[in-house]
Amino acid sequence: MRPGREARQRLDAIVELELESEEDVPLVEDFPLHPEEETPEFLHLAATLQLRMIRAVEHWNGNTRLTLARLIVRAFEPEGGQRGGR
Repeated sequence: MRPGREARQRLDAIVELELESEEDVPLVEDFPLHPEEETPEFLHLAATLQLRMIRAVEHWNGNTRLTLARLIVRAFEPEGGQRGGR
């Protein structure tokens, strides 16, 4: 087995465990902001807040099982909904 393929399989297994755990970040978070590590447009902070806004809207609409991990995976899945080339 090639090292890249093995690493991908391990990563897929970690993602699956994360999704099955249904553990999510707290509804109210306190996360530090490091302006010196941000882009001038604060793109990292903007992306973080957009993901949390999407999750909040989903929860408001009744989809309370949606976790931040599931949302991130969903954002990067191909249209067919299959992860890891399976």
